[in-house]
Amino acid sequence: MRHDNTDYYLVNLNGVNIGGVRIVRKNRDICRISQMFILPQQQNKGYAQAVIRDVKALYTNAKEWKLDTIKQEEKLCHLYEKMGFKKSGTERELQPGMTLIDYTK
Repeated sequence: MRHDNTDYYLVNLNGVNIGGVRIVRKNRDICRISQMFILPQQQNKGYAQAVIRDVKALYTNAKEWKLDTIKQEEKLCHLYEKMGFKKSGTERELQPGMTLIDYTK
């Protein structure tokens, strides 16, 4: 499936793909980190932070960044807050114990 406003990137470490990220361009000024993952054995090594820095550098016109994550995943919330994202206050319960929370930067 092709979406003209969506870009996909693989996260590569020494020739091995260890993750990926999807960026959705809402318009020239707003980008959304739609999905991002790092393989479990490569987590907690700073790669997700590097991916966020790298994609932000690719989209220099973006004045605002958005994403959502599972509120109960404290490590993910900590990562995004550490990278300067702020909770927007919007939450959606998907099922008991799983709430999506929106972030902006």
